[in-house]
This record gives sequence, structure tokens and C-alpha cells, in this order.
Amino acid sequence: MFRLCSKSASYRTGASRGSAEIGAKNTISQLWYNFGYTGTMKTAVSLPDDLFRLADAAARRLRVSRSELYAQAIAEFLKNQDGNAITERLNEVYSRRPAKLDPALHRAQLKNLKKEAW
Repeated sequence: MFRLCSKSASYRTGASRGSAEIGAKNTISQLWYNFGYTGTMKTAVSLPDDLFRLADAAARRLRVSRSELYAQAIAEFLKNQDGNAITERLNEVYSRRPAKLDPALHRAQLKNLKKEAW
């Protein structure tokens, strides 16, 4: 199990708090600095030690930072989740009505299936 904590750049600078003592010029320069420096959300994730060691070794082998490895892994996971959601929705739509196939076409398909090596 892992814990996820994150702070956006605007929260770190206090810009989202609407504080009267932070002037507009100061806020803009603080936001520019943080976005220019990171351009991303910083996140702390707790991992089991063995998983961390495997990820660290993979990052070194692939010659990428751990952050890049984690970002790629999360992106791939989310892409797969999107694909699964689409498949589930299509299965739901197509399960509402039974498929009707012309009997002659069905026989032709069965005839060709017998020729295929499975």
C-alpha cells in the first residue's frame, strides 16, 4: 500500500490562499519561479522497500530518473485503464441485444474456421 501526498506550485507559494499581504508582482514572480523550476506536480509516494529497489534498478538500467520511470509507469497504467473502460462500455452496449447473423454467413464462417489451425 502506498500513501500519496501532493502540493501544486500555487499552493506552495501561497498564491491560492488569496492573502492580502502577497502583492500581485510577488505572486507572479513566485509562480513563475516554481513553474519554471519544476513545471510539474511534486508528489511523495510510499513504496515497499523491495519495490523501491526494483524500480531504482530499472531506472538505472533504462538510464532515466526514478521520477521519469514512475511517470511513465503511471501513464501506461492510465492508458490501459482507459482502454479497459472503453471495452467494458462496448461490451455493455453489445450485450443489450443478441447479435443477429445471416444463417448463410454463419455457415460460411463455421466452414472456414474448420480449415484454420488453432
